[in-house]
Amino acid sequence: AWLSPIAMHNQKQQQQQQYSELIPILEQITDDVWIVDTLLSVVVCDLAVLDSLLLYALDLLQQSQTLNEQRPTAFTRLLRYRERVATLRHIMENAPEFDLRVVMRNHGDGNGDDDKTLLASNYVLFRDANLVDIAYVLAAHESLYALTAVFTYHAHEISAHDRLKILSWIPSTTHPSLYAEVLPSMEQPTWTTRRWYARQYGLTEEEEEDDDDEKKDVDDVLSADEIVQWYTTRVYEIEATTGNVENSLILCNVGVNEKQIASLHTLLDTLLLFHTVVYEYGAGDSLSLRQFERMDAESRLLTVLSTSSFDRILRDIETRSQYFVSERDLSLVLLNICPKLAATATGKIDLVAAILTAHQQFDLSTVIKTYAESNAESNIFKRVASVDLTGTDTDADARGTIRQSQPSAE
Repeated sequence: AWLSPIAMHNQKQQQQQQYSELIPILEQITDDVWIVDTLLSVVVCDLAVLDSLLLYALDLLQQSQTLNEQRPTAFTRLLRYRERVATLRHIMENAPEFDLRVVMRNHGDGNGDDDKTLLASNYVLFRDANLVDIAYVLAAHESLYALTAVFTYHAHEISAHDRLKILSWIPSTTHPSLYAEVLPSMEQPTWTTRRWYARQYGLTEEEEEDDDDEKKDVDDVLSADEIVQWYTTRVYEIEATTGNVENSLILCNVGVNEKQIASLHTLLDTLLLFHTVVYEYGAGDSLSLRQFERMDAESRLLTVLSTSSFDRILRDIETRSQYFVSERDLSLVLLNICPKLAATATGKIDLVAAILTAHQQFDLSTVIKTYAESNAESNIFKRVASVDLTGTDTDADARGTIRQSQPSAE
């Protein structure tokens, strides 16, 4: 029952009282200890009224040293409750359907509950729960607005290392922009909190609520290496578990450009290239980010050309090769990948012919002899295998033979 002791003290009072109507009732009671004990356990379906009641109890404690001595932990508990009321109000004003019972799997889906029942249920769970446990569940449940509020206003209750672990519980499929606000940065390796009522009660941002926690644990400060390691692990994890290169790229970009983590620049460059290969070129479907990272330029170029047709091969070489090899080295690299490209699929021998025809600076003598020996079924190169390639004119004839041997675009 709502505020049952006071309701019993004055039977005429209705359960949903406004704060202005409750004050005269509370002032009639001379037992301050009884008031504090009662308000410590009170649950009201109106968070604004509840906040007023908690504030009344806190004011009593601040005005009476004797009361503080009789209830030494009451001030800490009431302040914590009031802070959680403020956070819950902030969450539900922006996400009115937020139901902590569903998130915590404590009850059913809450269908049919009115707004007041939902508020009261949320408060009871949120008031008494360990916020580290709450944060883990909010992350896994993708309740990111609520998680952001907990991180923002209660960072003093959750260690920095716990926060990194909690962030890893956010599903890999979640868009990184939805939780970018609570990600660690290099400039601010340890989160700070915008703690409710800190100035009103003379609290610092780092001050803990319990005496045992007043001394900040020096081991809770995140090092630069720990921050970089978290981002790197998360980037690879997203791509490996979901195949979503774009989300990995967005997270890495947030780390570099918003969180000032310069060490991620190399990984970001690789992701930008891998993103182009997968989404723009339609290649590398079977490749993982780690595999692509280990590939040399020659292998990467082979991958992006493996999807080219005879019609597109020359254009693809011109537009795609610039990301992998310099123009100076292009001829040599293409010469090396020709045998591999020819072996990737039926008919790719024609692509090789097109490459060799377009890039006449190749040493065609070596290429044609190599293909004549390794590709017995290749009419294109068998036809010119016996040609004398020692002279310039003969070399031109060989190139002409290749041109004549090319199939039409059809």
